[in-house]
Formats: sequence, C-alpha cells, structure tokens
Amino acid sequence: MSNRAAFWVLVFMNIIWGGSYAVSKWVLNYIPPTFLAATRFLLGGILLLFFSEGKTFQISKKHWMDLTWVYGLGISLSFIAQYQGIKLTTALKASMEMTLEPLFVILLAISVLKEPLKLQTLFGLTMSVLGTVLLVFDGKSITQIWGELKNGGQILGDILMLFSIFLGSAYSIFSKPLTKKMGPIKSTAWGCILSSVMLLPLVALEIQSGCKFEFNTSVFASIFFLGVICTALGYALWNKILVGMPASEMAITLNIQPIAGVAIGMIFLGERIGLIGCLGGIIILVGIWMVPFSSV
Repeated sequence: MSNRAAFWVLVFMNIIWGGSYAVSKWVLNYIPPTFLAATRFLLGGILLLFFSEGKTFQISKKHWMDLTWVYGLGISLSFIAQYQGIKLTTALKASMEMTLEPLFVILLAISVLKEPLKLQTLFGLTMSVLGTVLLVFDGKSITQIWGELKNGGQILGDILMLFSIFLGSAYSIFSKPLTKKMGPIKSTAWGCILSSVMLLPLVALEIQSGCKFEFNTSVFASIFFLGVICTALGYALWNKILVGMPASEMAITLNIQPIAGVAIGMIFLGERIGLIGCLGGIIILVGIWMVPFSSV
C-alpha cells in the first residue's frame, strides 16, 4: 500500500472511530461497559482469526506474554476506563479529548524511544495541557468540580477518558515491534481475544451486581459496528500500516476523530459544550498544530 493510500485509509477509519463515541454512549444505556468492551473485542478477534496470516495457533511463549501485557493495558484497561468515562461525560467532550492522543504518542516516543524533545514540541504540549484544563473544567467552580469528582460526575468521566487515551497511546508505541514479529492480523486477533478473556471476571461482577441488560436490534447493530468495523477492520488496518509508517506520523490522522465525534454528538445526541470548553478545544488544536509532527 502506498503512503498516499495508507493516509486516506487512516482518514476513513478515524472518521469511523470518531462516530464510535456517540454509538458507545448510546448503547451503554442498555448494557454495562465491561460487557460491551469484552463482547466488542471477542467478536473482532474471532473474525480476524479467519484472515490471520501464517500458522494461526503457533505462538511462542514470549509472544503470548507480550500480547498479554500490551493488549491488557492498551485494550482491556483502556476500554474499561473509556466506557466508564463516556458514561459520565459527553460523547462530544470525549471526542475532543481524543485530540491529545497524538501528543501522548510523541511524549512516549520521547521517553521510551529516546527521541529528542524540541522547543516547539514543548510549547505545543503546554498549550494542549492548558486547553485540556479549560475543556474539562468548562468554567465550573471549585465546589462543582469537587462534587463531580466525589459523586461520579462529568469531570471524573473526563479524567477516566484521559487515562484511557494515555493507555491507547502506549499501545501504539509498544505494539509496533510485536506487530512486526507476528504480523498485523494475527497479533490483533489474539490480542483482542486475550483482552476479552481478561475482562471476563469483571463481566461476571457486572452480572452478579444486577447491572442493566436490555437487548434489541439496535443494540446488536451497535455491537456489530463496534466489533466488526471499529475493531476487526480498524485495528487490522492500523496495525498493518503501522509496520511501515512511523507511529508519530500516523498519530496526526487521529485529529480527525474529534471533528467527526463532535459533529455526530451534536447532531444525534443533542450534546452541547460551554464557551470556556469550546475555547479549551480550540487551544488544544492550536497546541497540536504547533507540534512539528513531520520531524518526530
């Protein structure tokens, strides 16, 4: 696949992923978050096994261990935090917060891969942190902030989203060598299945605690969209392109997600954001624009 073709594939998938926040927000009204994550990745993983390259079931002990910790942190724990966060905050804010993922990728590339930190990058990171503070707090008083943290309000949801985004960024960095060794489809398939297995104890707790489960045609369609389109197709394409393209360059296309997510959240969920929150989102985008991605 040429770089130009790979770029447009990434653009398309990030539009799809941007829409997944509104879909997840809606479907979480009917099923609990861990069950949704486990079902999504089990469905995606099993589907990918049919397209896996090489000897599907022949995996070394070292690769099993790498799959467990990379996907355990980057998928299982990340999506538990993401879905819990989306339940508390809005799909619109969650989409805007996704603009920080490219910066997290760069920070990890600097700290893990020992790439140099440029002054322009530092300035962009500072701007984005400031924008995030404005977006998350959105003009709320100290009393409101403390109340939401204590009682499980929007700000707690925002913090969980940021934690999830950081874990997802770590996945982008640490999955690259594993993808090169195992192949993009095979590593993604088994990683997704392992993630689902690791989530099963928490799913059992949700069932035991009497969490709400309501199934209808729209719920099944949403799970199909998240499992087949967003997971199986999306992760396979991402990992396939990751083999031949720097993670930091791919991360630029992640900025398409908030545009799609905000539009879908406003149109289909009727969500809105305050003036200060909008200002924070703009500052985040300015900060990202300041970062010299092409030279990372």
